Amino acid sequence: MQNESFHLICERDVGLFSLVQQVIANIPWAIYEGRTPIVYFYNQTCYWTPHRYRGRSTVWEYYFRPVVAEYPASSIPPQIRRVISENHPSPFEVGYFIDARTFASAHSGDHPVLEGKALSIPYLLDDPDDDVRQKAFSVISRFVRPREYVQRKVDKFFRRHMKGHYVIGLHVWGASAENLAKPFSTISGPSDSLRNSSNDVCDDDQMVARVIQA
Repeated sequence: MQNESFHLICERDVGLFSLVQQVIANIPWAIYEGRTPIVYFYNQTCYWTPHRYRGRSTVWEYYFRPVVAEYPASSIPPQIRRVISENHPSPFEVGYFIDARTFASAHSGDHPVLEGKALSIPYLLDDPDDDVRQKAFSVISRFVRPREYVQRKVDKFFRRHMKGHYVIGLHVWGASAENLAKPFSTISGPSDSLRNSSNDVCDDDQMVARVIQA
């Protein structure tokens, strides 16, 4: 890491796909500034577990490969991690330089000073226009790559339940890897097909299936 500059994308305590959106918004900003993006989602989000998950210690890498293969979160030096732990970037500010080559941010990318740098993605009432969608697609295609175990589950679910059929989207809210056993209900009266399909997606995490069926 001697000759490169780095843009550390740090976590906010928000939903998982808000974190994914944050990564999509921050990557163009990092590239604009000539910095290599590294996603470092650690213990300031409910999705993190101190016991690691699927052999990884950071939330992004539980589910996705590093955005730049040569620079996983484990490549971040201990002294940089320590600074972030003691002074975690505010999600309401654009971030700060830890040293001359390392910038850390937990911002979603829609700050006015980031116009033309980060990809500002509407998230409340407005829909992203075609230009934003195309730019986001380009980032996703290049940098957002699910780990193989996730891809296998998605492919299996698609073949079994969606291929060749009309599809109505259904958002099933999840929980952190540590808190799946907490009793709560997100769906009232799920159909038999939902009960069956949830087992297909979570065949090695039956606890998740039980939460969905609650």
